[in-house]
Formats: sequence, C-alpha cells, structure tokens
Amino acid sequence: MLEPESDTSEDKGAKIRILETLVKVDGVKFIPDAARASLYRHAIKQLAKAKDTSYGWNDEERAAKALIQFGPHVPSIAFEDVYQEILTVWVGNYWGRSDAHLVLRPFLDVLNSNQLMALSRLFVENERANSELVSSRPKRRAIELLETIKR
Repeated sequence: MLEPESDTSEDKGAKIRILETLVKVDGVKFIPDAARASLYRHAIKQLAKAKDTSYGWNDEERAAKALIQFGPHVPSIAFEDVYQEILTVWVGNYWGRSDAHLVLRPFLDVLNSNQLMALSRLFVENERANSELVSSRPKRRAIELLETIKR
C-alpha cells in the first residue's frame, strides 16, 4: 500500500487516485486478496451503517453502488463480512427494503454452489444475517431467496 509519507502530491490524494483508476479500468480484481478484502470490508461498513440508520434507504443505495464498483468477486477471507450485510439489505426490515438489493444482485449471481451453501448457512449461523427474520416480510424474502438458491 502507498504510505502517506511517500505521497509527494500536493493534496496527498495519490491513494484515492490510484483506487479510482483501478476501478475505472476494472483492475481491482488484480489487487492481492488481503488488500482487496480490506477495500470490501471498508465499503461494507458503510452499507452496514446505512442499514442501521433510520430512514437510511438512500444511504443504503449509495453504499451499495460504492460496493459494486469493486466488482462482485469478493475475496474468500471477506466472504462472511460482506455477505452478511448483503443479506440484511436483501431481506430488509419490518417496513420494507431499499432498492439497494437490486444493485447488490450481481453479488448473488456470481456465487458457485459451495458459496451458495455458505450464504444459506448465514441465515442460520450469523446473528447479523438473521436479526430481521423475526418479522414476516424479511422472513418471506429470505425464504424466497433460499428457494431461488435451491433451484
């Protein structure tokens, strides 16, 4: 990673410009997994923060759009962190859900059968992923997703 003291640019924004360039040229996938996992975890924290905010649906959509810029191929070491938040957005809450779930659909579309099984287990084993399932709407959406996976 670029160390702040080695950034000789006037605005000290070299790290941001490098990341923006990698996103533009679809080069994020060439970053080593540990560094990519850090990017995904940072982005997913913003999504979690938006999900936990009252009236945060617009923030959820912005955070989802920021996350999808890195591409849907999540490093395995960040799988649970990322997908627990994707599932919470996917099922929504008692009041409904934002359109962020539409933005996040590519993350589900790229999963192989082993990853789909791991994703399914998150509803049972992960407290964050199953926290909204006490309400009927989120529970119904979770069941619909699991039915889709089953096919």
